[in-house]
Order: sequence, then structure tokens, then C-alpha cells
Amino acid sequence: MQTFLYFNVPATGHVNPSLGIIAALTAGGARVVCCNGEEYRAKLEAVGAEFVPYPISPAIQRLAMLQHEGNIPQNATLLLEIAAELLAFCLEQIERVKPDGVIFDSLAGWGRWAAQKAGVPAAAFITTLVLTPASLPPMPLKVMAKNLWLFARHTPDYLAARRKLAQVGVRGAGYVEALTNLSPTCNVVFTSQAFQPGGDRFNAAYHFIGASVGARADRLDFTPDPARPLVYVSLGTLNNRDVAFYRACFEALGDLPVQVVMSIGRDTDPAALGAVPENTLVRPFVAQLEVLKHARMFITHGGMNSVHEGLLSGVPLVVVPQQLEQSAVAKRVEQLGAGIALLHKPTTAAMLRSAVERVLSDATYATRAGELGQGLREAGGAEKAAHALLAWAAKGV
Repeated sequence: MQTFLYFNVPATGHVNPSLGIIAALTAGGARVVCCNGEEYRAKLEAVGAEFVPYPISPAIQRLAMLQHEGNIPQNATLLLEIAAELLAFCLEQIERVKPDGVIFDSLAGWGRWAAQKAGVPAAAFITTLVLTPASLPPMPLKVMAKNLWLFARHTPDYLAARRKLAQVGVRGAGYVEALTNLSPTCNVVFTSQAFQPGGDRFNAAYHFIGASVGARADRLDFTPDPARPLVYVSLGTLNNRDVAFYRACFEALGDLPVQVVMSIGRDTDPAALGAVPENTLVRPFVAQLEVLKHARMFITHGGMNSVHEGLLSGVPLVVVPQQLEQSAVAKRVEQLGAGIALLHKPTTAAMLRSAVERVLSDATYATRAGELGQGLREAGGAEKAAHALLAWAAKGV
């Protein structure tokens, strides 16, 4: 029986895609020990994993409160601080579990560095695109200036985090290492080779498994209008407090002959949105997979899970990214003809209306979305990932 020790980040968008792989590994007789926040115990134990909670980490608590801001230097600094706080714990777990291989999320540098220190093979799970210079979109001057200011503002905290890491024996780690940790021998990428920019140029250490979307029991609480195309709007679970964006959607879509379903998250006060157009239904949460079965278009933040779910349903996308990696996803959606990327901020009603009208009037967007969705389905999924991990661990590289 092979044993895997998995260090992930406490975030739903990183935990959920891994559940199918864990289930496939444990169903095949492997032992999988998962380290994460206590709030994910039930999900992980339900797919056969042994669960070990992370110790109290002030940096994890701060990241949970601040990550919705999309502040890249701040988030990267906190990830380095988490690594400094958790490294000793990770080494203790490696010594206790004695895994054949460590698995780490690409944001969980603590798992990668602990495995290196312990001399244990380590594989990476990459839940978004593999970020390379070729996959990143050009950054508008205004956005570049804002980020340069943010980097300067967080430099003292960043240098302090590097010093903390050096004290536990990790030197030279920087922003890149905080945000993108890869394995030289085994990387499981949660998209298709076709969707990944330059996907045909990656070597055998990269396994593109397509979309990882589990079944859900959620049901619709409204009746879709068969006479009007359904436009679904969601900014995901983290960056969903943009009242100005929701109001821009009202202005852009309120007088169009469409049915709008808008998910605003549980932290946005509906009263702050003002008057809701007659054709718009606003909810704190909707059953996304069920809505997408009826949708003609998806206005999304560009999180990989949401984009995959749209493509699997054959729904073209208008992508309004909230963070850097989502900009890369948005650019790829547009390059492949499955939708339109709105990269410039702020997102105005005129920009939204123009994009929506173009996508609804041109059937090729839906055709390309369906083709990409089929490719995601056929990429191999959890079974392919489990097979690759078992073969990799057996080699003991």
C-alpha cells in the first residue's frame, strides 16, 4: 500500500478539485493523509482520507480575512509567513507518516520545502494554469502602477517573512516561490492541455487531467424563463463584494430581453445594490451547476473552477478577472474563442453590454465553449491523476 501526505491551502477552490483524486487513490487501496484547516475535515474524510489539522497559524488567519482583496504582494507575503510557521509541523508529519510521496498545492510552499528537507519525493497539484511569461496577459499601465505601489508598500513585511523562513532553514524564497511551486518530477494540472497556453510544450512531468468537478445536491430555487436567454453573473466565493460591478450589470442588462440570475455572495448587502431591474434575480448563493444547464452566457470572475464549469456546460463566457491568475484565464478564454475578456478596470456598463450582445449574437462562442468542455471531459480526470501519482511514487524519484 502506497502512502501519500498532502499539504493544501485552506481554500475551497483548492480543496474541492482534489477530492476526486483522493477518492480514486483511497478506493485503489492507497493511504492518503491530508493536512488542512479543520473546516475541511468532513470533506476530506468523506473521500477516504485521514485528516490532520494544521496548528494555529496567525498568518493563515490573516490570509483568510484578507485574500478577497486580491492584493498579490500581501497574499504572497502571508504565504511565506505561513511556510515559516508550518515548516516544523510538516517535518513532524513526514517523520510520523513516512509517506512514499508528498503532495503539495502550488501555493503551499511549506509542503514542498519540508519534502526537500526530508529527502522525500514531492508532487504538485496546480488548480489554475501553469503560469509562465507566455500565459500572462499584458498588464495595463494603471494596473502595473498600482501593483508596483503595493509591492513597495509590503516590502518591509516581505523582507521580515523571508527572515523568518531563513531562521527555519529556507533561504532564497521570494514572491515567485510563494505563488508558484512546481515539482521537477510530477505535476498534476487541473485543466486540459488544449486550455493551457503552450500546453504541447510541457514535458512528461506534467499531467493535464482536465476539469475536476464533483457532483452536488444543490437545486434551483427559481424557474428559468424559456422565452428569454438566461445570463448568469457571479464573481465567485472570494472577490464578490464589488457593489459597483453589480450596479454596472443592472445598467448593462436591465433593459435587454434576457433573464439575469446574479449571485452576490453572503457578504454583500442586497440593499446596497439599489433598485433591482425587473428581469434580474439576485441571490446570495445559487446552485451554479444547475443554473449553467439553462444559461446562454456566464459573466464570471475567471476562477478556474467556474470557467471549467461554464465550458463543461457549453456556455460562453464574459470574464471579468479580479486577480492576476484570473486575468491569464480570461486571456486564454478569449484566445480560444469561447468568450470575451474584460481586463481593463473599472468594468463599465458599456463594456459589459457590448460584450454580452456580441456573445449572444455570435453562435461560434458557444460552439467553441462546447468543444473546449468536451476536451476537459476527455482529458482523463481523477483516474488519470491517481494512476500518474501511483506510478510516480512507485519509482521513488
